[in-house]
Amino acid sequence: MKLNEFRRLLEEYPAIYDVFMHRAAEYQEEKNTKRTRKNKWPERKVQKATNNMWLTFAENVFEMVKGTSAPTKALNIKEAWIQHMEEKELFDTLYDAVGEMEFD
Repeated sequence: MKLNEFRRLLEEYPAIYDVFMHRAAEYQEEKNTKRTRKNKWPERKVQKATNNMWLTFAENVFEMVKGTSAPTKALNIKEAWIQHMEEKELFDTLYDAVGEMEFD
């Protein structure tokens, strides 16, 4: 599985994706409110920063999952990865981690 496929797979799990995006958006908006009036970002730049946080998170998780002997060959690679992640309880772990995540 490639990184973009994996990212889209994670986005299919709203318990992970929606919670992460909500928390990341709150973080970016809070940072923006602390900026001086002159340095405040427009909303689209805040959204882009939030999306970049998601991309970085997804890439880090992808590298982690690859390191857990994720399947490399299967007729349906997406289903093989889902099964692997369910067997290793990675979706539950990610959900818990996202819920407790703090940004700096």
